[in-house]
Amino acid sequence: MLVVEDSRDDQALLVNHLSHYGFRLFVASDGRDGYHKATGLLPDLILMDLRMPVMDGIQACRLLQADERTKSIPVIFITASNAVEDRVAGLNAGAVDYIGKPFDFDEVLARAHIHIRLARRQRDATTGTLPSSASKPSEEDALLAAATSMLADCLDAPPSTAELAAAIGTHEKRLLDVFRSRVGMSVSGFIREERLRRAREMLAETGMEIQSIGALFGYPNAANFSTAFRERFGMSPRDYRQGVRAGKIT
Repeated sequence: MLVVEDSRDDQALLVNHLSHYGFRLFVASDGRDGYHKATGLLPDLILMDLRMPVMDGIQACRLLQADERTKSIPVIFITASNAVEDRVAGLNAGAVDYIGKPFDFDEVLARAHIHIRLARRQRDATTGTLPSSASKPSEEDALLAAATSMLADCLDAPPSTAELAAAIGTHEKRLLDVFRSRVGMSVSGFIREERLRRAREMLAETGMEIQSIGALFGYPNAANFSTAFRERFGMSPRDYRQGVRAGKIT
């Protein structure tokens, strides 16, 4: 089990208690350290604090979920926050459960056993094992997956490249290099492409007003949306929608 906790007192309490129940314990003091240790150790379970320096629990959880080596490892957040939005954000990032602080050791132990059993059953029902070392994706793949997943939720107002890099635990130059080598374009180029691709899908699949679709994907000005769409696809949004409805475009 990996305990990711910046409080030395809480870290020691968890390790001292859980070690009596046969767990082999490893510790990390922030989300970035926790992610790197998880990729090497592949623990059965990760207990992680929500708010930590360097990289918080949400950011670390996104990276863990984006990495094939660690995506099946259950993450339980242990946090003093009772805010619903924090819990929702954690679950959306991939956590399987929450335990409030101050924590009860019996509850921690019970939830740990439950989620370890569930994770093992799920692995047995699919491949039975974690991916072999030959098939493990690189850290660049995990960074790309985490970045694109984060961008997909905020195409109308995406973060800057520097903000995006910080959110997934890397630096701006590294992120730019990953996008150029893996996607063949800059981060801004990827955002532009995704905006127009998603807008095209909505034009074909929904009856939403064209101007509203443009605004949804970062084009509040209808003329700018029409110009960008025409430059990318060779026709206006209106002509594209009409072509789809007439069966001329598939």
